[in-house]
Parts: sequence; structure tokens; C-alpha cells
Amino acid sequence: MLRIHAHLQKFAYFSAAFRTMFFLCALAGFFLPNFFASFILNHLNYPGVFKSIFNWHSHEMFFGFSLALVSGFLLTASINWSGNKMRNGLWLFALALFWVGERIAMMAHLPEALAIFLNFPFMILFIIMAGLQLKGNRNFQIIMPVLFGFFLAKEMLFFGDLYQHKSMTWAGRDLSLGLIRYLLALFACRLIPFFSSKRFPKIGTIQIPPMLRGTFLTSLLLSDALKAFFHFSPFILDMLLLVALIIGLWIWKLMRPLQTIKEPMIFILNVGFLWLLSSCVGEMMAHHLQWFGTTNVHIHILTTGALGCFSLGLMTRVSLAHSGHMMKANNTIIALFILVNIGALMRVVIPVMANQYFSPLLYLIASLWAGAYFLYLVSFTKILWTPQQGFLK
Repeated sequence: MLRIHAHLQKFAYFSAAFRTMFFLCALAGFFLPNFFASFILNHLNYPGVFKSIFNWHSHEMFFGFSLALVSGFLLTASINWSGNKMRNGLWLFALALFWVGERIAMMAHLPEALAIFLNFPFMILFIIMAGLQLKGNRNFQIIMPVLFGFFLAKEMLFFGDLYQHKSMTWAGRDLSLGLIRYLLALFACRLIPFFSSKRFPKIGTIQIPPMLRGTFLTSLLLSDALKAFFHFSPFILDMLLLVALIIGLWIWKLMRPLQTIKEPMIFILNVGFLWLLSSCVGEMMAHHLQWFGTTNVHIHILTTGALGCFSLGLMTRVSLAHSGHMMKANNTIIALFILVNIGALMRVVIPVMANQYFSPLLYLIASLWAGAYFLYLVSFTKILWTPQQGFLK
């Protein structure tokens, strides 16, 4: 076993978590939306364990795509935070194997018991690895409850669908969305000021007052928790979302987004933060406009918009920085940033402005958004799989 671990450590792809999991995240970003569009438009029978293909789509985007991103970033960054030993080699091989196994289990026609079993290993191993790498660091108390929350939400969505328990399914979905928004907001409040101050010293050190940041994050988390578990009245939720929106706009202004336009890999994170704040507006509208809620526009403002921008912003920056390349956005990187935003805008605007054209344009929307991850794969696969290679232009 030790010999296998030592051999895998020498293989660049399993030498660091960002290499392993960002590649899988990009694969998911490319294939999953196109699979979903094909099933819907061609009226194909979904062969997997889920009773609803829409619940399968939610599960795969939340826990296949999103957790591949979170695990790749967190297991890479936590080494710098804590100074603990990196878990690579056999650890990352097993993590990738469990991730792939879970994707197969959710899609293939497997016995129900086997699909249930394969639903667990990836998340359990990820939590163990994160705990070991964060041990002794103050971020342990912040991150680990969120990961356990993801585990709970994942099983609620999975078993809620499996046993046709709608309220459990919806609670799992809402909790997943809330945790994704919380993590993105947390990363934004910490990373954007740090990246901006480092890249543009003339603007000075950007400081987000702890009280401001804490109130913003708490309002977001509380509104989502109350919605998922207690079904509070829309008025209470709207007030919390409004507080989060106002403070979030204040924070966004403090981060001086317009001064980062010259650095696309920082500016895309500011754009993603604006998408995140827009999701608060979308959710408030969904509370009061039934037609708006049924189109799931408020959900896709967060997932296709905010998550799309943050994922590609972090994946491009971390992939270049941690593989020894210059952190400079070439034309391909700029193109994939544009594609993901065009795809998100179309997914949000068309159902609201011209819903009759949404189905005919679903392939185009999916292809534009997924095309951004295809460009990432084209440009970064060699970097992720081989050590210290020049950037592909």
C-alpha cells in the first residue's frame, strides 16, 4: 500500500487536490448540463436511481460539480492555512475514484442497494481529509460544520427523492443552495480583498469590517436555514435577504470592483459576487411571484451565475499559481469567462422575458455555459496532468 501511495505521489495528477478535483469539476461542468438538456428535449428515459430527473440534475450539480470545486480548492488552500501535511497520492486517487463511482451510480441502471452504498464514500472521505488538513486551524470551526451540512443536505435530497418524500427533498435542495451561497460569500469576503490588494497595491489594503462581514454571512445562512427547515413566512425571509443584500452591496463597493477590470481573474470574482447578491433579489421575487418561482430563475442566478463565475475564477487562478505559471489571463481564459456569463444570462433572462423560447434554446444555453468548461479543459488539462508545463495559448 505504501509503495502504491509513493508511486501515485509522483504522478502529477494525484500530487495536489486542485489538479485532481478541478479536472473532474470541469468534466462535470461540460457533460452534466448537456446530458440534462438531451434527456429533457429528446424525452429520454433517465436510467438511474432517482425518481425525478430534475432531482438528479440538482444532486449532480450540487454534489458532483460543486463539491468537486470545493474539495479541489479547500484541500489545496488548507495546507497554507494550517501547515498540516497534504493528503495526496492514494488519498486523492481514492477521492477521485469515489467521485466517479458516485456519478456512475446516479446515472447507470444499478441495483438500488448498490447505488445507495456508492452515494456515501466520496463525501465521507472528503470530510476526513478536510478535517485532517484543517486540524488545529481556526478555519476548522468554520468549514467543518458546513461540510457536515452538505452531507446532511445530500442525503436529504437523495433519500427524499428515493422514497418520494417531497418536503425532505425540497429541504435538502434548499439547504444545499444555502450552503453553496454561504461558502461563495465567505470565500468572496476573504479572497477578493486579498487578491485585489496584492495585485493592485496602489488601491491599498482592502478591509472588510468583521461586524459587516459577520452580519452579511449570518443573514444569508439564517434565511436559508429557516427556509429549509422551518418554512418561515416569506416576510421574515425577505427581511433577512434584504439585510444581506444591502450589506452585500456595501461590501462589494468596499472591494472596489471597477479597479480590478484590468485583471480578469479578479474581476470575474467581483462579477460572481454581484450574481450572488442578485440571487437574493431573485429569491425575494420568487416568494411573491408564482410564475417566477416555477421557472427556478432565482436558483440559476446563484448556480449558473455566481457559482459559474466563482468556479472558473478560482480554477484558472489556482491552477496557474500552484503549478508555477504566470497568473495572466490569455484570450482563452477571457473567452471562457464571457461564455459562462452569456450562458447564465440566457438561462435567467429567457424564462422571464420569453419563456416560449426557453425549450428550443435550452441546448444553446447549456452549450454556452458548458462550453466555458470545455475551454478550461482544452487549456488546462496538460497543466493539471503534467508538472511545470508551459501554459497553452
